[in-house]
Amino acid sequence: MPALRLLGASLRRLAGASELRVPGGEVGEVLEAWLEGGAAELEALVFDAEETRRSGARALGRDLKVLVNGRSIEFLAGLRTPVGERDTISLFLAGARGWPGG
Repeated sequence: MPALRLLGASLRRLAGASELRVPGGEVGEVLEAWLEGGAAELEALVFDAEETRRSGARALGRDLKVLVNGRSIEFLAGLRTPVGERDTISLFLAGARGWPGG
C-alpha cells in the first residue's frame, strides 16, 4: 500500500493523522479509498464537486496539490498515475495559510 502524507495543519486536523497507508494502484483509487466514509468537509477539499459534475469524471479541488514521490501529478498521468507499495503520495493545500480560497 502506498503511503499518503498530509502536509499542512488543516488537512491533518480534518483527517486526524499526518501519514497513513491506503490501498490502491492509482492516485485516484488511493484518494477514493481514503475518503470512503470520511468527513464531507475533507472530501470537498480534495475533489471539486462542480467540476466533477460538469465533466463527469472526478476532478481535484483547485487548491489541492498532489505529489507522487515529490513529482506533481499534473506532469504525470493525473489521477491515473500508478502507485506501488514503496510510493508516497503527498497532499497539500496551496491557498493562503493552507486553507482553500486563500
